Order: sequence, then structure tokens, then C-alpha cells
Amino acid sequence: MRKKSLFLIFIIICVKAFAHNPQVSTISIIQQENKKWSVFITAPLVTYQLAISNNFPTLKIDSLDVYTTQNIILDLLRKNLLINGNENIKLRNNRIQIAHETIIYFELDDTTHIRQVNFTVFSKLVDHFTLFKLIPFNQKEITYILQSDNKYIYQKNEGNNINGIDYWLMVPYILIALVFLVILYFILIKFNEYRRIH
Repeated sequence: MRKKSLFLIFIIICVKAFAHNPQVSTISIIQQENKKWSVFITAPLVTYQLAISNNFPTLKIDSLDVYTTQNIILDLLRKNLLINGNENIKLRNNRIQIAHETIIYFELDDTTHIRQVNFTVFSKLVDHFTLFKLIPFNQKEITYILQSDNKYIYQKNEGNNINGIDYWLMVPYILIALVFLVILYFILIKFNEYRRIH
């Protein structure tokens, strides 16, 4: 029983460690009822620190206070997030929560249709990819992986087809999740058998 408990704890720790993988970030652009867009970006703090050190190599990250770190992160986002090729789109109502998992929220000014998104904040990081979600109001959600192969650019083609989606990149993660669920299922069966015996 002790071995099973330790194994279960090991599996949970492995899953938690993957959740804070510095090679993975997410950006979600969600359209509200009033047709305005909200943007949520999540990534581990380590990922932002790596991006800062790549963009500002002379800056000592460990000596920065929280306020300065927030301003540098927001500045990186303003310079490396381009929507529809328009550099004049403003990011309003910035909110940032710096923690182990850093969350950034802001609203976009006057963008009714999103056809292209360039998100190059983490493009200099090795083997990094960003899970991009575009959620128009009352329409189908679009999921796309931004990575070095597509130069961290989402582009919507005519006829609502999407360029370059590579769903095969998600297969290893789906397989890991399935293996985890099967193991959990067998553990629960054994646990129920053990309870019935005792």
C-alpha cells in the first residue's frame, strides 16, 4: 500500500511539474458580447525572465523589483504582439499578476475581426511553443500552436481555413494524459478491492 501511495504522489508531482514547463505558454483572445476583445496570457515566471534576459542581456533580473519587472514584461508584450499587422492597436486596462504562474490580462482597442496575430515575445527561447486560442463571440473556437516553424504567426486564410495547424504536436500530451488516466483507473480498482477485503 505504501508503494502505491508513493507512486501516486510521484505521478501527481510529475503532472504538476509539466504544468509549469517554461517551454509552454498560452495566449487566449476572447471576444465579449460588446464585440471588444480581451487577451489573457499565461506563462511561468521563469519564461518571462528568460525572455527578458534574451531581450535585455545586460539587465540583472535578480536585482529587479516587482514594479520594474511588471513594466518590462508589459513593454515586451506591447512590442511583440502585433494584431492584423496594425502597430497602432493599443493594449488597455493592463492587469498583471506575477507569481510562479504569471497571468497578464488586457483589452484591445477597436479590433472587430482578427485575421493575423504575431506573438514573438518568447520566439528567442529554445524549443518554446505557445498555445494560441481565438474565441470569437458565438462562433467556433480556434486553437493554434505558435512556434518557430510558423514564426509565431497565426494567419487566417480566406474561407476560414487556418494555415499550418499541426495537431500531431499534441499527440504526445494526449497519450501522456491517457496513460495517466488508465493508471489512475487501475489504482482506484485496487483501492476498492483493498477496502472490501479490510
